[in-house]
Amino acid sequence: MTGNTDKRYRYLITFASTLSIVLLLGVESLVSAHAGGPHGWIYVGGDKIYNYDHRSMNHSAENIDWPLHLIFRNNATVNKVKGTDGSHRLDNDVFRDLGGSKYLRLSENGSTFEWDSDKGRKKFNCSLFGNADKWTEHYRVYADGDDRLWTPQHSYYVVATAHFDYDDPERPLTSCNDAKFGWDELAADNILYYYTRHASGPQWST
Repeated sequence: MTGNTDKRYRYLITFASTLSIVLLLGVESLVSAHAGGPHGWIYVGGDKIYNYDHRSMNHSAENIDWPLHLIFRNNATVNKVKGTDGSHRLDNDVFRDLGGSKYLRLSENGSTFEWDSDKGRKKFNCSLFGNADKWTEHYRVYADGDDRLWTPQHSYYVVATAHFDYDDPERPLTSCNDAKFGWDELAADNILYYYTRHASGPQWST
C-alpha cells in the first residue's frame, strides 16, 4: 500500500484460512474529519480510494465526513463483514440498527471513478422514549459495485470507517436533542474487539 495517507488504516482484518487480524504497525494518531484531519487519495495496488467518506456525492474537502480505519481482506465482501450473509451474528445481536447514508469515492483502475454508499450498522438509534445507554459505535463498509475490491496483495477486500454516535436519532425527536459524533479511533478499537472476541462475532484472531 502506498500513498500519503496509508497510515489512515489502523487494522488489516483478514479472511484467510487462519482468520487472523493484523495490527498495522507504525500507525500515527488520527484526527477525525470533524476536527479537520488530513485527507487525500490512498493507493491499494491499482485501486485509488479517498481516505474519507463524504456527506453527499460531491467530492470536495468541505464535504468529507469520517476517515477510513479498517481494511477487511482475503475473500471479504460487504455482506460478509456485516454478517448479513449469515456468517456471524453481529448484525442480529449487536449492530441491529442502520444510520444515514454516506458516500465513498473510489476507482478500481485509478482512472474511472464511482461512488459507493452505505448506511452502516450501529447498536441503536436514539428512540422516542430515550435509551439507557446513549453511546453506540457506528461503522460503514465500502467497496465498488459488486461489493468487493481486489488486489494481489489483499485478494478481495473492503474498507470501513468507524466512529461513535451519542444521542443520535434516526429522525428528529424531542427526546434526542444532544447529538454528538466523534471518537473514531476508539470506535475502530471497539470494532476490532467485536470481530475478535465477542460471542456473536466471527472470532477472528489477532
